[in-house]
Amino acid sequence: MSEHAKLSPSSSDRWLNCPASLVRSVGVVDSGSEFAREGTAAHALAELCLTQGIGAHGPAMPKGHEQYDSPDLRVTVQTYLDYVRRLMGPGDTLFVEQRVQIFGQYDVWGTADAVIVTPNGVIKIVDLKAGKGVLVDADDNTQLILYGVGGLSFDWLSEVPVTTVEVHIVQPRRNNFPSQSYPV
Repeated sequence: MSEHAKLSPSSSDRWLNCPASLVRSVGVVDSGSEFAREGTAAHALAELCLTQGIGAHGPAMPKGHEQYDSPDLRVTVQTYLDYVRRLMGPGDTLFVEQRVQIFGQYDVWGTADAVIVTPNGVIKIVDLKAGKGVLVDADDNTQLILYGVGGLSFDWLSEVPVTTVEVHIVQPRRNNFPSQSYPV
């Protein structure tokens, strides 16, 4: 999870609205924050739980993230797990922490938290936001739209052509669960 594209979807709001930021940020080191590191821990636990089909309250925290273990974090992750699992239907395929290639020639790729491909032509992108601060919306969310574009490469998994991309934000600590649907 430490590798990032030059034009990553997670920073797309910045580089789409201010293209000069790409040049101006060269050489600037992003040391992150405690909030970002806690979010990384939440994602690591969520990945473990989704890939092993277990709940958030049982397993040990993934190695290197133990200091962020708390009942609140585990409830946050469990809420996300429940949401993703409710979206799953018969015949759906789930990809966890899936790298999606968006525009390879421009180094635009990202890692989607969960991608669900349905046999009836729908791709569902689910993004965990573990933060308590900024409320995140799904409407016109460029990060998730770009993940959706990358998710179209999974079209071959569907029995019918993909017609719809759904994007879902799961932000439990803000009781925020917006979603948006886009026709392909």
